[in-house]
Amino acid sequence: MEKCSLTELSKQISVYGENILLEISSSTFANSLGVSLTGAAVTCLNCPEMSVTDSVFRNLTAVEGGAIYLEQQVSSKVQSLTAPSYVFSRNSFILNKATKKAGALYLGNPQKILLNDN
Repeated sequence: MEKCSLTELSKQISVYGENILLEISSSTFANSLGVSLTGAAVTCLNCPEMSVTDSVFRNLTAVEGGAIYLEQQVSSKVQSLTAPSYVFSRNSFILNKATKKAGALYLGNPQKILLNDN
């Protein structure tokens, strides 16, 4: 997903992935119109890899993980992993909130993660 703009989001999740390789770059997610259960912009369950770069997440609301919700089960982890599975670089998280926990990012049991200049 590259150079996409999703605004005035309903209370449904904008991008939902399960068991996929997800890449998001130079994209904007803004303005929840309701409260999503998980990650108003992105929810990724058991995704083996995820990369989010140069993107903006603004004014999003969810119960858990206001902007992004990531959860990985033990069964989906790779034994010989050397590089990070999840990379978040040069993103802006602005005025995101959660009614329960994790206003910007909810990271549930990720194997290896890199947060750089967010």
